[in-house]
Amino acid sequence: MQTVLVKRGVKSTSSVEVGNDIVGNIMEVIDREHIDMVIISTHGISGWHPLVFGSIAEKVVKLVQCPLLLLRSAKPGAKNASRRATTWW
Repeated sequence: MQTVLVKRGVKSTSSVEVGNDIVGNIMEVIDREHIDMVIISTHGISGWHPLVFGSIAEKVVKLVQCPLLLLRSAKPGAKNASRRATTWW
């Protein structure tokens, strides 16, 4: 994916961070790396778990100060553009 972006003149980076506070880690990287835009995937999970614990994407939306693009993951078993079933782990 980065190759496609570079060809179009878009600089992108990715990183793996380790920690227990996912949202805190995301916010720390945004500040440390002077991020211009955040793209984050959301599963659209519903039920009691996000009600009790909150969703990571929702927390990031409330805290982030730069532009944010939320991408919703495909539903399990849904057909994607190539007509293959989406795999969920």
